[in-house]
Amino acid sequence: MAQPASSLVAICPDCGGILQPVALEQLTSLEVASSEAPTAWRRVQCLLCGYETDQRVEAAGETAFPA
Repeated sequence: MAQPASSLVAICPDCGGILQPVALEQLTSLEVASSEAPTAWRRVQCLLCGYETDQRVEAAGETAFPA
């Protein structure tokens, strides 16, 4: 399955499913202010097969998905 370079959806290398972040989101300004500095990596998991990996997060807040 070919994936365009401009795709915003991360694809699982095992089954072709969608990779979804598994960490809890910070929803309030208090949660954001009390958290540590953002990390350059985040944990993602496939919605179909359960494959897990770490993904690099860009400085602008966008994730660099593997091609």
